[in-house]
Amino acid sequence: MQDLERYIVDTKDFPKKGVTFKDVSPLLKEKLRETISAFAALFDKEILDKTDYIAGIDSRGFVFGSALAQHLGKGFIMIRKAGKLPPPTVSEKYSLEYGTAEIEMSPGSGGVIIIDDVLATGGTLAAAANLCKRAGYDVLDIAVLLDLKFLNNFSWQGLKAKSLIQYYDNDILIVMALESECQGYFAKENVIYTGVGKTNASYALMKAINKKKPKLVLNLGSAGSAVFNKGELINCIGFIQRDMDASGLGFKKYVTPFDEGDEQILRYGDTINGLKQGICGTGDSFDTSANKDAAYNLVDMESYALAKICKAEEIPFLCIKYITDGADGGAANDWNLTLEMAAESLFEFFSKELTTTDRYKIKSCIESIKE
Repeated sequence: MQDLERYIVDTKDFPKKGVTFKDVSPLLKEKLRETISAFAALFDKEILDKTDYIAGIDSRGFVFGSALAQHLGKGFIMIRKAGKLPPPTVSEKYSLEYGTAEIEMSPGSGGVIIIDDVLATGGTLAAAANLCKRAGYDVLDIAVLLDLKFLNNFSWQGLKAKSLIQYYDNDILIVMALESECQGYFAKENVIYTGVGKTNASYALMKAINKKKPKLVLNLGSAGSAVFNKGELINCIGFIQRDMDASGLGFKKYVTPFDEGDEQILRYGDTINGLKQGICGTGDSFDTSANKDAAYNLVDMESYALAKICKAEEIPFLCIKYITDGADGGAANDWNLTLEMAAESLFEFFSKELTTTDRYKIKSCIESIKE
């Protein structure tokens, strides 16, 4: 399917800064016939012989589903958002990150194949399959244009979704300073350990970018803070080089001399709903000053360098830190004692919360076309 994938165009900084949007409009314009033929080739003859209808999910599933129905000589059924169809209807509610959604369809009977544009976490597809069954239909197969494999292990009553194009977890590069921060939790993920400090972090990340060409860099790790509580997860949205001080040359503190721009805070971190946000002060020292009056409210030794490289390379960057200590005299002991809890908390966030957020599905660079 590489020929089709060429017509899915990346649009940087859309719909907002730091987001790369995958636009399928060129695919629809130039390769619709080939796309529909490819969809049809996904299904066994035995399944197609039993199929009476193609069911498309509101709204882009209508485009691919109706065209596929015409191609196969089948009827087309709309699975719509609630309130869009006249009665009688059957509805199905399902959970989103914050609240619920509802879809509906007209009741009937016969064999159906469900079609949608994107499979992310699988909530909408599972709800659509449940709805079809409750409405009287026999779900024979499920297919999507794009499958975000790293977000799901989708299966509905033993039925796996077919797809034309897949995106795997190599698109996401997890960056941690030390393997001890992992504690074995991220062993199966696409992770690198940079070593401690800005220089090590820069070298390791550039090597990984050149080799792996990630579409999202996810920095997970520990941090100290005199402001946030131990055990909190903080979404870092800005970064300061706390050990950069060229004020003797007339430059503001934290500003790199003669560097492009005049910014004390490097703002390049993506955001996650529901997490506290922080400004991370990065430096090549283990800070135990417990300074509550600094321009930053948590400290580490790598994130500024990682964020700066990602900005230069135009790669979206997401930074989540677990507060292990108070950046005070007890920081070293607290850090050692809380590594296991930190790794567990970060992995739970990554595997459960992060992969179901609208931000992750919509804002990450590997997202396709969800509204």
